[in-house]
Amino acid sequence: MAAARACFFRFGYAKASINDIAKEARISRPLLYLVYRNKEDILRAVFEAAFEPRYKAVERLLESRETTRQKLVDVYEKLVVEPWEDAFKMPAAADFFEICQRVLPLTTASYSRRRLRYTQTLLQARERAEVFALAVDGLTKDRPTAAVLRKRLTVLVDCFLSGQPPLKK
Repeated sequence: MAAARACFFRFGYAKASINDIAKEARISRPLLYLVYRNKEDILRAVFEAAFEPRYKAVERLLESRETTRQKLVDVYEKLVVEPWEDAFKMPAAADFFEICQRVLPLTTASYSRRRLRYTQTLLQARERAEVFALAVDGLTKDRPTAAVLRKRLTVLVDCFLSGQPPLKK
């Protein structure tokens, strides 16, 4: 998993080959094919490995005694900011999430549904949760640093929880 992640982040998904991944993992290509059918399966495994442990942490956060504001910040820190920060440490990682959406639509849709469920638990209304999740997705469109993303997230959370209507023009 670590070898595949390193190859995808170093070369990009399109340029990383099964040979690259096997070489990085110090295993033979046939051995790699015993575990994974193809590069798409490897990408799915890398994506799931990045998020599965985070779900358990988020579920613990939801049960904590923190304020709703803090829980919302912490949930999105775990599910958005930390993976974003990890990805941007490597040269070809910037496109990782976009590639996952294109190559693994069912897997990324499952992630989005789960994230929406967590958000709805905190915001209590599905429509509010959907708008919040879409707004968070928009925070990454210009590929900010993790520090900028963190600041934007805090502003968004504060706006959402302040109870004030949006500014009129």
